[in-house]
Amino acid sequence: DMKAILLNELLPQLSSTVSSPLTVSFYGSGVRPELQSLMKQLLQQSLPSVTSVEAYGDLLGAARAVCGAAEGIACILGTGANSGLYDGVRIVANTPPLGYILGDEGSGAVLGGLIGKVAGNTAVGAVIGTAVGAGAGVLIGKKMDKAKAAAAAAVQDATVEEVTDNNGLSAVKVTLDSGILFQTNKSDLNTQAKNALVKFSGVLKQYPDIDVAIYGHTDNTGTDAINVPLSLARAKSVSAYLESCGVPSSKFKSVEGQGSAQPVATNDTKEGRAQNRRVEIFMYASADMIKAAEAGTLK
Repeated sequence: DMKAILLNELLPQLSSTVSSPLTVSFYGSGVRPELQSLMKQLLQQSLPSVTSVEAYGDLLGAARAVCGAAEGIACILGTGANSGLYDGVRIVANTPPLGYILGDEGSGAVLGGLIGKVAGNTAVGAVIGTAVGAGAGVLIGKKMDKAKAAAAAAVQDATVEEVTDNNGLSAVKVTLDSGILFQTNKSDLNTQAKNALVKFSGVLKQYPDIDVAIYGHTDNTGTDAINVPLSLARAKSVSAYLESCGVPSSKFKSVEGQGSAQPVATNDTKEGRAQNRRVEIFMYASADMIKAAEAGTLK
């Protein structure tokens, strides 16, 4: 597993060359934004002397190595070629990889691939049939930054993160703790949840050109026969209440229940199971937003 790789392969190479305290910056294939917290957790657990941890995708590592703090374009050529526009701090637009790493056991992609299997990798994004230009990606990134800030201000009990959609564009993931939203084994929203969603609905109505996908998740307690319907019912409860607050139903492109298939933490502890019981709301660029960005008219 991932921890074994860190302990048996990475740590022995570090132990003879570094001293405590240790600061680690990890850049790995497959470490998408939504998986970074898990990678950081694994590094901290496996390397007790670590005092500071960063975990990012390999493309950002390549950009920082080549460009430093300057703007530029970074490319990785390999089994799955990848490229992106770098603003001196982060990747603001990304051309989707041209291939996938299959059975490449000798590469650094193994660790990222294992993370994907553990944490899941929900795919969202408008169906547009072509790659989005770098300039359009920058415009969309700026707008999604504003949407992220608005979501964080509206729903303060939620975790709000920047992620990347299927088109390599900036998107926003809002994670709501099911323990706050629902009673155990129930899908009826409580008063606290409704108050939070009323505020969040204002953000969604403020951005009519943002599409939404909602996914419910459970821990692994019980069977799929229980967990999948429960996670779906909870996702539907969230979408239905947002609709009742005036958010158009057409905005919700996907409302699904994933059961326990996509954990973000271990199910071996009470704390980990609590993290896995959640509802995720993805906000991403609609086809109309992408068209406006490509035309240079996006505001």
